[in-house]
Amino acid sequence: MPDDATRRYVVSAQQVRLGYALGGIGAVSLIVAILILATARPQGTPVQVDTTAHVASLARAQEALTGFELREDGSAGIDIDHAMQLVVERGVGLTITPQGTQPAAPADAGSDGAPMAQAAIDGGALFLQNCAACHQATGAGIPGAFPPLANHVGDLVAADRSYPAKLVLGGMVGPITVNGAAYNGLMPAFGATFSDAELAALLNHVVTAWGDDALLGDAFAPYAADEIAEWRALGLDSAAVHELRVSLDLP
Repeated sequence: MPDDATRRYVVSAQQVRLGYALGGIGAVSLIVAILILATARPQGTPVQVDTTAHVASLARAQEALTGFELREDGSAGIDIDHAMQLVVERGVGLTITPQGTQPAAPADAGSDGAPMAQAAIDGGALFLQNCAACHQATGAGIPGAFPPLANHVGDLVAADRSYPAKLVLGGMVGPITVNGAAYNGLMPAFGATFSDAELAALLNHVVTAWGDDALLGDAFAPYAADEIAEWRALGLDSAAVHELRVSLDLP
């Protein structure tokens, strides 16, 4: 039999079992605490979004163009400050459909999914939908704000056949003079808006709608989608397009 001093340092089987039990309970408690902390983090709650301001802004952007004066000759005048305000409010890349017209159907594919022929694309409808808000349906533009296309696009084609296409694809920023009037605004880029066939149809409409093709005579041949694709690949931006205009001795 061990003496009393030795017996004090001997751990009984019951104490060992109790130690294991307490250790197991502690481990389980630690795991539970970790799980509680992990799942107690803020998960976020749904918030009702007020779309009133967005809807109102969109409605303003799609309103018919106002604030200009119609003249007897069919042209229009607008204060340059008001014109720039319209650009700020509506965005230079926004497509605006004039009153009384319908958006053109996508021209890349027909009902069976096959590509549509360029001849089936209505360049006039594309012009009304995307360009007439600034350049007017008559091509007369808005003096002091947006330059005319009528009696001017022929000069662009004569200087460089590719230039009108590059202008629409890349846009343009910088001072220009058209028919003696100075302009210094921003022409938005429409490269992402039109397919090659659509842009060719649009340009053919612009060149022929107001008789500029007659001034060019046999020097003008209709634009084709494949040459638009070639000019698109150049990737010109608005500043480069303006530099090109200057290099062509166009005012």
